[in-house]
Amino acid sequence: MNTIFRSRRLAAVGTGPVGRFLQDSAIRGLHLLVIGIAGGLATATLATLLARHWWAFDLATHFRVHYMAVALLGVPLALMLRRRAVAVTIAILAIPHGLALGTGMPFSTTQATAAVPATPVRVSTVNAYWANWDHPALIDYVTRTDPDILVIQEADRRWADTLQRIGEGFPYAVPENWHEARDVIVFSRFPVLSAERRFPEGQGFHYQTVELDIAGQPVTVIGVHPPLPAGARFAGMRNSYFAAIAEVAGTSEQPVIAAGDFNSTVWSPHYVDLIEASGLHNAADGRGWYPTWPSWLPIGGIPIDHILISDEFTVQSLERGPNIGSDHYPMSADLELR
Repeated sequence: MNTIFRSRRLAAVGTGPVGRFLQDSAIRGLHLLVIGIAGGLATATLATLLARHWWAFDLATHFRVHYMAVALLGVPLALMLRRRAVAVTIAILAIPHGLALGTGMPFSTTQATAAVPATPVRVSTVNAYWANWDHPALIDYVTRTDPDILVIQEADRRWADTLQRIGEGFPYAVPENWHEARDVIVFSRFPVLSAERRFPEGQGFHYQTVELDIAGQPVTVIGVHPPLPAGARFAGMRNSYFAAIAEVAGTSEQPVIAAGDFNSTVWSPHYVDLIEASGLHNAADGRGWYPTWPSWLPIGGIPIDHILISDEFTVQSLERGPNIGSDHYPMSADLELR
């Protein structure tokens, strides 16, 4: 009897004033949610369209996948609530992001390959992160991945012992003071023909160029780590940095690899400028979604660590590495040089 009484009382609450109030509140909340989705998506879309004009708008371009995910939630929810105009608005606002995803992250892996002998080259890039204390994880990753070319960023003097252990596995490394280098270090199993550390427009952020002898073919490798574009000054420095490495790659008469933490996704107009001026393409093109930062956010990361290559290379495989204690995931690509 008690059970029956409690069930009837709950049913009465559900159909009574309290129940109706709760139901009405939930429905009002859903209506506010879809309006908020439309408004937020409108703001984000406008920002991405104006990305060249302000550094904060440029940051908005990095979240195209997230905007599409929100739109895919908002459209059916608006239709369920019979807010057809809102559903149409959300769908229209999602179009620029869908087009950007189709351009910046195509899902076709078809590559033309010439019938000539190829030299395999494995490239890895790792932002070690200056505050990362899990040094054994980096050593383990490098040991297991066994790259031919390894580009490390943000390994300062506290990493000296770890860098020494990593360096024991490579006959070549630049710059000369790589044991103490705070930022870009390039390790190689291929002979170094020349190397230069360059500072775009005198700024404190540098990139490392290395000319390697890969099976008798000179190849230019660019180790990349521009400033984080947080604020107008640093965003301008990042863009100048991109222009500098684009000039190196675009004027090179030999194959080029540019790898590192670019602090930009493929959807920034400034990254697009870099690609167009350099003639390089991303090893991830046609291979899906590889968010690399931040590693502590399981869902919602963005891809800012890249391996860019010239047309002399083809991609055999691409892999995002495990969490190594850094705020970035490492990336590795198996390439073939023809």
